[in-house]
Amino acid sequence: MKEPEYEKLHNSPLFASLTAEELKEFVKNSGAFCREYARGGVIIREGESTDRMGVLVSGRCTGESVSEDGRRESVAHIEPGDVFGDILAMDKDAKSPVTVYADTESTVLFIPFANMLSGACSVNARFLANLLGIVSQKYFALQFRASCVSKPTLRGKISAYLHGMRREKGSAGFTVPLDRAELADFLNCDRSALCRELSAMRAEGLIDYRKNRFEILSVNTKGRL
Repeated sequence: MKEPEYEKLHNSPLFASLTAEELKEFVKNSGAFCREYARGGVIIREGESTDRMGVLVSGRCTGESVSEDGRRESVAHIEPGDVFGDILAMDKDAKSPVTVYADTESTVLFIPFANMLSGACSVNARFLANLLGIVSQKYFALQFRASCVSKPTLRGKISAYLHGMRREKGSAGFTVPLDRAELADFLNCDRSALCRELSAMRAEGLIDYRKNRFEILSVNTKGRL
């Protein structure tokens, strides 16, 4: 790996608390390797198995699945430092539920999971602790999405999402990490319908927003929009 790539990896929570020298030791002894992808390149296909997890070093990727009616649905947006395929790599019989594409020219560090259990590297314990923290965060993120999507109405889905963001940010005004298309994918709804419902909620004085910045203006006695 090139020196600038090591510097980028320090942005990943997977390598939190590792020094520059420890990170180099880890990459050397873990069998990790980098691979570059052109825009549109397939990193892993739906239905494939893998024994290694990926860390996005640079670029941007998207995980997509194909619905029953043939539509491609974005289910994950991967930014530099993000980890993907970690849970998949832990089970040699598991199949990927998504296809991961490179949205831009991208570099991925692949780490064979089995090597993490060998004890060959002195930092493996801290690496595994960081990995467990990431897996825990993903679990709660999936729980949050399931809670939002399970609401019977579009307004209920939006309200659940915005209140979840309010709890996370600790303020009635906050910036969400998703644009409108990504939010529609997250809530499993039509983008145009989402925009219409947001406009209606603003017209009713429930929320205000500008691009990705939202403010909750009114809640009922049960704390709902």
